Amino acid sequence: DVYQAEAILIRRMTKPSDGIIRSAVVASARDLVESIGDRMLSYEVLHKVATDHNLYPDMREKQGMEAVVRRLRSKITLVNDGRKGTIRVSIRMSEGARPNEKAAAIVNDLIDQFSSSQQNMLTNESASLEGFLKESEAELLRKLEVRERELNAFKLAHLGELPENRSENLSTIRGSQMTIRNVKQKQDR
Repeated sequence: DVYQAEAILIRRMTKPSDGIIRSAVVASARDLVESIGDRMLSYEVLHKVATDHNLYPDMREKQGMEAVVRRLRSKITLVNDGRKGTIRVSIRMSEGARPNEKAAAIVNDLIDQFSSSQQNMLTNESASLEGFLKESEAELLRKLEVRERELNAFKLAHLGELPENRSENLSTIRGSQMTIRNVKQKQDR
């Protein structure tokens, strides 16, 4: 008898706000399945699953863990389920005691391993992005300080000549004109 266990992996596709990141790459469903498959069917994940479930002990003893991982990988199928971000994970088992329970446990373990690695990857990416944003902010603040110093130096070099000094300059001119008129009036008397 051959037993098959299946699970559906629903991957929520979250898109950052357009104001933050503009994505130029859109992954196709096939690319998504390949990407997940690469991580879910990696040697490290399958090695752990094979060890945790004591799969193919005779093969492991005679041919080594690489052969066990190859065999396990050949039994697992990942298929795009037709819905956006939904992937069907299945395994066919006929070996060992209670293969139906073992198949279900293996599929669940694969999903757990993937979810865990995905969460770790997202946490690392988030920390990396946070570090990048902090560095960028610090660099921008340094550049802003340099620009502010340059602006202050320019204002000092052109004191009284800037448009912001216009009303002050006009008041000074009016005051000077009044003084000149007063002096002329006194001279005329």
